[in-house]
Amino acid sequence: MKEQLLRKLISPFPPDSVFRKIGKRLCRGLAAKQKFYDGVIYFDAIGQSWAFKGTPYETVDTQLKDELLTLSKGCRHYLDIGCNIGQITLSLMLRNPEIQAVCIDPNARVLRLLKKSLRANRLEHRATIKQAVVGNEKGYVCFDSGEFSEMGHVSQNGTRVECLCLADLINEYSSQKCLVKIDVEGFETILLQNLDQFRNLKNVCLAIELHALGYNQGDPAECVKLLLQSGATLRHLNGSPISGIDPTQITQIFASWGV
Repeated sequence: MKEQLLRKLISPFPPDSVFRKIGKRLCRGLAAKQKFYDGVIYFDAIGQSWAFKGTPYETVDTQLKDELLTLSKGCRHYLDIGCNIGQITLSLMLRNPEIQAVCIDPNARVLRLLKKSLRANRLEHRATIKQAVVGNEKGYVCFDSGEFSEMGHVSQNGTRVECLCLADLINEYSSQKCLVKIDVEGFETILLQNLDQFRNLKNVCLAIELHALGYNQGDPAECVKLLLQSGATLRHLNGSPISGIDPTQITQIFASWGV
């Protein structure tokens, strides 16, 4: 019912239409539901309205989701840093019944949606939710949630939120094989500063989205340098080894040790 209402109120009109603006105001805060693999996913009716206008969530990032599913086999835990509404987490949990997820995001709205999806799919017992930023040390930082949840990032302005230490998280779960996805809108350059504090790296596989140079102070070449200095083997999503990074593009990379 909600989805039909949203389509009628929003979809037919151009972005600058008065009717579309009214529809958005009326639908603010509503959650939309969509079939997702053998379950469902909830998302923000306004922020992710594109998902019911021709690009359903199940068809988004399919190559990445399938690669992470393969990598998750044999892993005890999956850490989703910058989980947003949890489309990657849900895609793994619905298809890999053995994986336990730890989902971390500072945005309270997306975490409410993720919890709604977990309940609907009866997966709550396999997931731990933490509302926080992840950085290279414990403390507090300011987080700007942005107009849409995908654009939220650490900033000098914004809401003060707890910051967890990445090394502490890795060390808590790396006594067994674990898979870690990092998508933090440029903040990955800060996250990777203390790789020397990580233990049991042979049990860790990182999937990192590197953002373009200067985007929220990110530096993809520096990220690659830090990973290589730690002894990591790096590859692209297509499996090819990394010999260089285009600093103007978003690049998905995978890092592993002991291979």
